[in-house]
Amino acid sequence: MRTTLIALLFAGSLSVFALGNADVAVTSITANKTSAQTGEDVTLTIGVKNNGPAEAIDVNLNLGNSYGGRLDLLSSTATAGWQCSPVYTNCWSLNVPADGEAMLTLTVLTPPTVRPDPFRVFAVVSSGNESNIDNNWSDYLEIPLHAASRAADLSITVSAPPNPIARNAPLTLSYDVRNNGPEDLNDIRVDVGVTTVFQPATITGAGWTCETHTPILTSCRRSSLGAGASAPLEVRLTTPSFDIEMSVFARVFAAQAHVEANPANNEVWRTIFVGSASNWRRILLPITATDIPGANGSLWKTDIRAAIETLEGVAIEPAGCGAIEDPCSYPPVNQMFDVRDEDLIISDFGAQFLYVGSEGASKLKVSTRVYDASKAEETAGAFIPTARDEDFSVEGFSLIGIPVAPQFRSTLRIYDYDGTGGEVAFALYSDDASEPFHRGVASLRGDDDWKLTTALLPAHPAIAQLDLSSFIPAGQYSRVRVIVQPQESMKVWGFVSITNNQTSHVTIVSP
Repeated sequence: MRTTLIALLFAGSLSVFALGNADVAVTSITANKTSAQTGEDVTLTIGVKNNGPAEAIDVNLNLGNSYGGRLDLLSSTATAGWQCSPVYTNCWSLNVPADGEAMLTLTVLTPPTVRPDPFRVFAVVSSGNESNIDNNWSDYLEIPLHAASRAADLSITVSAPPNPIARNAPLTLSYDVRNNGPEDLNDIRVDVGVTTVFQPATITGAGWTCETHTPILTSCRRSSLGAGASAPLEVRLTTPSFDIEMSVFARVFAAQAHVEANPANNEVWRTIFVGSASNWRRILLPITATDIPGANGSLWKTDIRAAIETLEGVAIEPAGCGAIEDPCSYPPVNQMFDVRDEDLIISDFGAQFLYVGSEGASKLKVSTRVYDASKAEETAGAFIPTARDEDFSVEGFSLIGIPVAPQFRSTLRIYDYDGTGGEVAFALYSDDASEPFHRGVASLRGDDDWKLTTALLPAHPAIAQLDLSSFIPAGQYSRVRVIVQPQESMKVWGFVSITNNQTSHVTIVSP
C-alpha cells in the first residue's frame, strides 16, 4: 500500500474519481522475454487508449504483479504527453484526447526470488472522468522465473534521532547498506524519498553517486558491493517549519540477476514526527466512561460538553474527525457540542487528555458532569473540575474538609501529567490532627501506547482510584484531610468525590 501511495505522488494533478464521459483502457501488455532469471531485467510495453467520447483527464497507469511487492524500475520511455516516475512503475498524463493512444515502455527487474505460484505482471489505468472501469485492467502476462546462479542478500537498515523532532531542525538519518553474501553483487542502487511533504534532502556516501529526481526523491548508485561489505549512506535534511508526520523510505536492489533468501530486508521506513510539546496545552477529562451500573440500581452517566468560543477555530487533538466520517466533520465553533458525539473520546480507558494549540488554548471550554440516571429528577449530579497544565504539581496536592458519615462513600482519584505512571504516597488526617491516622502508597497505571499530536504527547494519564471510606474508622471522624505526594519525579492532580448512598447526590472536593 505504501508503494502505491508514493507512486501516486508522481502522477501529476490527480483528481478524485468521478463518473464522466472518458473511457481509458489498457489495450496490450507484452514483454521482450518469454522467461527470465530472478533479478533479471525485463522490458514491458503497455498500450493505452482513450475510447472517448470525451477527453480523459488525470490519466494514471501503474504496474502490478502477482508476487505483490514492488517491481524495481531501471528505465522508462513514453509517448509525447506522458511522463513516468524515475523509480516507480507509474506513468501519467494530464489529459488524453478521445481516441488518443500511447505506448509506454518500462524496463524492470524481476523479483529476486522464486515461488511455487507463477510470476505474472499486469497494468491498470484510471482517469479522473471515467465512464467505464471494466477495461481498466490488462490481462495477466506470465513470465516464468528460474533461479539465477548467483546468490546474495542485500539489506538496508536506518538509525535516526528519537521522535519527536523540533521544527526547522537539522536531521540526519544513517543508512547501513549491506551485502550479507554469500556472493558479490554489481550495480547496486538505492532509492530514497520523503513522503507527505516536499522536503529536499542531501544524500552522501563513499563510493556512491547520487542523483536528485524531485525535491523528495533521490537515487544513488555504486558499481559493486562485495559479500560481507557495508556501504553507508547519510541523508541530511531540515525538518519543516510546521508540525507534521512525515516518512522517509529507502530501498536497495541490484541490477544483476541473482537470488535472495530474504528480499523483505531490502526496504526500510522511518517515520519522523515533527512537533513540540510547547506548541500544545492539555486539558484533562477526568472521567470519560459512561453508563456504568452502580449500587442500589444506580446508572452513572458522564456528560461532557465543550465550546470553541471563537469564530476562527482552534487546533485540537484529537481533531474530531471520526473514522467513518466522510467527509470529515469537525467540532462546530462558537456553540456547545457533545464531546463524545464529536469523536474527541478515542477509547474507553476512563480518562483522557485533549490538546489545544497554545495560541487558542483559552478558547476551548470543557465541562464534565456525572449523574445517576435513576435519580435524574432528584439531582443533577456534580460537575468534575477540568484540570489544565498548571493544575498538575510535582509537590502533589491537598484536599481539605472532606465530610465523613455512614451514608457517604468517598473515592480519591489521582492522575499524572505524563501518562507514565509511578507511585504516590497519601496520608489521611482527622479533623484538626497534625499527624495522619493512615498512610499508604498508590500505584498510578496508564496506557503508554496511545499518543496524540506530532509531539507524541500521552492520550491518557496514569490513574489511581482509591476507596477512602475503607481507610476511615467508622464513627470516629466528621471530616478528614488528604495529602498526596509523588514518590517519583512526576506531576499529579486529583480530587475526591463524596456520594450519598441513598440519594446519589455527589459532592466534589478538589485542590
